[in-house]
Amino acid sequence: MTGPSGAGCHTVARAVVDELIRRGRPAVLIDRAGVESYLSRSDPEGAVRWLAGLLTTGDVMAVIATPAPTRAIRDRARAEISPFAEIFVDPSAPATSPAPGHDDHTYEEPYGAELRVPTHDRDAPAAAALVVSWLEAHGGIAAESP
Repeated sequence: MTGPSGAGCHTVARAVVDELIRRGRPAVLIDRAGVESYLSRSDPEGAVRWLAGLLTTGDVMAVIATPAPTRAIRDRARAEISPFAEIFVDPSAPATSPAPGHDDHTYEEPYGAELRVPTHDRDAPAAAALVVSWLEAHGGIAAESP
């Protein structure tokens, strides 16, 4: 998941992981803060790619919530991690401001994200439901029985 600071990426990602676990699908949340704290402060994007690749090889769904501000960073992740889906968490509202200490004037919106999730008009569970529905439709998880 990607989006400018303050868009709600981490909040939506946490809700997606919670729903996947509720459905019995192994899933983890990887975020930049965790990577910086535990793996690498000098190359957090590389550490994220390494960890996500390791987990997906073990059939664990890795939901990554990191700004990844440039398309080049996200394209490299796409090339190194399989399967991969770019989900753009889109604040779409002018009132949204970056989180304290973050400057998003250099954030490059994706050209071809697999899914765009608006967050200006919905709460985290509703945004997560869009992601989970997309995962069901694209074979990432089995649809729930009624």
